[in-house]
Amino acid sequence: MSDAPDRPAEPLGTMPPPAKPTRPFPPLLRLLITYAAAGAVVGLAVVGSLLAFDVGKLRTLAGQAGSGGVVIYMMVIAFMATFGSAAMGIGVMLSSGARGPKR
Repeated sequence: MSDAPDRPAEPLGTMPPPAKPTRPFPPLLRLLITYAAAGAVVGLAVVGSLLAFDVGKLRTLAGQAGSGGVVIYMMVIAFMATFGSAAMGIGVMLSSGARGPKR
């Protein structure tokens, strides 16, 4: 009089394999995300360089400000958004230029 199931027990903590997505990831969205990420990394590198070399005494001014962390955070976000957007635009222009205009 056992209450054991007919099938073998799976180890605890195992999950079934994930189901395949029904639709593939759109290639244009993949292109935009890739270029946006690359541009954001470049923007972060530019801010890091500006602060490392103390261009225009930015690092000194941010260090003397009462909320220097907020200043640097805002600058990082602004540069990442700007360079990410520019890189997305470049990516779109490069991808559509391969086909050429229809005449």
